[in-house]
Amino acid sequence: MVLGIMGLMLGIGVPGLVAYARQARLRATARQVVGLVSLARSSAISSRQERVVVFDEEGQEIRVEAPSSGETMEQVVRLPTGMAVDLRIGGEVPAQPRFAFRSSGALTGRSVALMLSHAGHERTISVTAATGSIALE
Repeated sequence: MVLGIMGLMLGIGVPGLVAYARQARLRATARQVVGLVSLARSSAISSRQERVVVFDEEGQEIRVEAPSSGETMEQVVRLPTGMAVDLRIGGEVPAQPRFAFRSSGALTGRSVALMLSHAGHERTISVTAATGSIALE
């Protein structure tokens, strides 16, 4: 009888735990991406050189590059399996999945919205063009 009740509780609880784990993975990845984008902005300001945030769809990673030297920063965010990234610049899908910060900390183009989605859940990271401010929604 006790085993039957425990089995029933596990049967009810496991789907909730799986959904919670997916949400936690999405939140953690979103925080990592915000950190990387903030690092790109800070690096552009401190080095007085442009920094580009690049989305590698094949490798499922996000990285920061210095276009003047071609070097890539060590910090990379690897996206979990099944996570999708939708980048919009000024509301449109760009030809190349990347955006850049000027040495002032502002974006080189229009405002950016980066949507991360996983298993029906979504988090949006917004970057304002004029100021370079970064917000997680």
